[in-house]
Amino acid sequence: MTVKTKIVTSLIAGFGLTALSAGVWSADLPQILDKDRQGTTASVSAANEVEKLQAKTDDFQAERQSMDRENRMLEHYRNKLAAQLVRIEEATANLEKEREELRNVRIHIYPLMEDMHAAIKAFIKADKPFLKAERTARLANLENLMVDPALTDSQKMDALLDAYQVEVSYGYTVGAESGTLDNGELVDFLRVGRLGWFAINEAKGTAYTWNTDKNTWEELGGDWAKTLAAGVKVAAGVTPPDVMLIPAIPVSETPLNSANTEKEGRHE
Repeated sequence: MTVKTKIVTSLIAGFGLTALSAGVWSADLPQILDKDRQGTTASVSAANEVEKLQAKTDDFQAERQSMDRENRMLEHYRNKLAAQLVRIEEATANLEKEREELRNVRIHIYPLMEDMHAAIKAFIKADKPFLKAERTARLANLENLMVDPALTDSQKMDALLDAYQVEVSYGYTVGAESGTLDNGELVDFLRVGRLGWFAINEAKGTAYTWNTDKNTWEELGGDWAKTLAAGVKVAAGVTPPDVMLIPAIPVSETPLNSANTEKEGRHE
């Protein structure tokens, strides 16, 4: 066989193999494409499932974070409530303690007010009878207040303290007023604190001093009418304040001593 013949034979054999391979490929191509489509569909389906799982995972994480935040808030709120509860319990205990103290005060306050009321009545009775109408009306009003069920103990105590304050003020002030003695004589009354209470008739040149022990007026001799008349003008604000001269007052005539003597007599 010649070389040319070999070449031709080889070409024919090659073309034959190629045609055979093409025939086999043509027969398997639809099946290959179908499998490729199935693989693609499966991949897309798997990708969708992955996306769904990822979305569920994200939702779960978000829900978990929200629950953690709510738990922290609830824990903080619970701690605040616990602190408030402790304070409420302390306030309740203090309130109960104050109520107990108030009950104890009420137990002792009424006897104290009765003693104060009796003391001021005894004091005024033993005192010089200046401003008698005013002080008698104050005592009567105080008597009504002390038995008024609509008033609280604190209001009654305020009324007592006000009455005491007015009486105390008489001890460091002076006062003057016009009036008459029991015999009808027109006079000017002069009160010098609680040291003395005098009646002066400047026109007649007579002056009197109140004797607490004897509960009566006693006439003063000498030139006391003129001296005390000048004191009346000072007390009334007619003349500027000046040194005021008054007769000596025996210590036994002070209202405090008289009230103490009367109180001791009641206790006996």
